[in-house]
Amino acid sequence: MKKLLYFFLLLLFSSVSNAQLDSESIEFGILPTEYAEGMPSNEFLEIEERIIEIIKSIPRYKVVKSQEDYYDTELGEDWYTQLEEIRKQGLKSNVPYLLQIVFGDTEWLSKNEEVTITKAILKDGKITTPAKTKTFWTQSATIWISLNIYKVETGEMEESLTFKTSSSENFNFSRSKPHIRQDHRLAVESAKTVLYPRVKTKIKKIVPLNVKLLEPVEESDKEVNKIMINAGRFHGLSVKERLYVYYENEHIINGKSVIREIYAGSLIIEKLNDKTAICKVKKGSKKLKKLLAENKDLKCNFKDFIGWADGYGF
Repeated sequence: MKKLLYFFLLLLFSSVSNAQLDSESIEFGILPTEYAEGMPSNEFLEIEERIIEIIKSIPRYKVVKSQEDYYDTELGEDWYTQLEEIRKQGLKSNVPYLLQIVFGDTEWLSKNEEVTITKAILKDGKITTPAKTKTFWTQSATIWISLNIYKVETGEMEESLTFKTSSSENFNFSRSKPHIRQDHRLAVESAKTVLYPRVKTKIKKIVPLNVKLLEPVEESDKEVNKIMINAGRFHGLSVKERLYVYYENEHIINGKSVIREIYAGSLIIEKLNDKTAICKVKKGSKKLKKLLAENKDLKCNFKDFIGWADGYGF
């Protein structure tokens, strides 16, 4: 009887937890992609599919309508027409948000470049520096993509994330000349290795995510070493991901309120739960200890892998 009661309570707790997670889910449909020029269609499709995979890998996001459901949708360039179309399509499919992937034209640069190389050689007690000219072939690609999220209730764009990724490949001309087509492909592949991690980092906040510090997990009298935050696996976070901690100060300038974000430290995620995570303090351990004692409202922002802090409020 006790085992049965225990099993029932465990099942009930699991159902409540899942319901809480579902209540925080963001449901949206994906509109047809706007393509551009500069790459073969299969390249655009490959990138598009990978971005949608990244979106679906985040439990917080629920893609309930695919591009096929909106095959005849055209937003157009007129603002009012676009507004009405977003409302109509969103209400018809019963989703609060609509997402669209928009490609910009891919930019290419191809050129030959002569480089003079000198090398010091010791011969018969004398140093000579003969010059040798080599020709290199350079191929670079720049890919532009925007991810636009529309709020159905208003029909307006809620947020837009723009990605510009570039690559440059240099090859010895004598070896690369027969493989020019392959080298074009290598430039695109290099650009994609930059693009996908950035999408994975930034897509978590295309719908606002308010990540805050909760409480210290490991601390001393003077500093905090580990801390818990209010976001986890459900929100798309991952182990070893870096976070940027800040707090807000209000200033009155010319009679208007201006919010300034003040850097407080940085964290790295060590352990993930569904809705929380344990982070190690990388910078600002003493400052964070002091701010927590003052009950400062400390927030976290995602740290882009190239080292730039960006996100809501920045």
